Amino acid sequence: MRGGWYSFESRFIKNIPIPHSIEEHEQIEALVTQILAQKRAAPTADTGALEAEIGRLVYGLYGLTKEEIDIIENSTR
Repeated sequence: MRGGWYSFESRFIKNIPIPHSIEEHEQIEALVTQILAQKRAAPTADTGALEAEIGRLVYGLYGLTKEEIDIIENSTR
């Protein structure tokens, strides 16, 4: 949008694909629950492996290729 602002009006976001898979949703939810429990017990706990597993599940939901995953992974460093 003009000025660099984003708009969350339905006309702008209605075509964003949101995959729906109960199994993956439940797996992601369980991993998030584990991360929250670990962080409550020890705020500096290393949850990187759990976070990476969530990423793997999300990449699978969207059917991303290795090349697409590499772009995402390299852009967040």
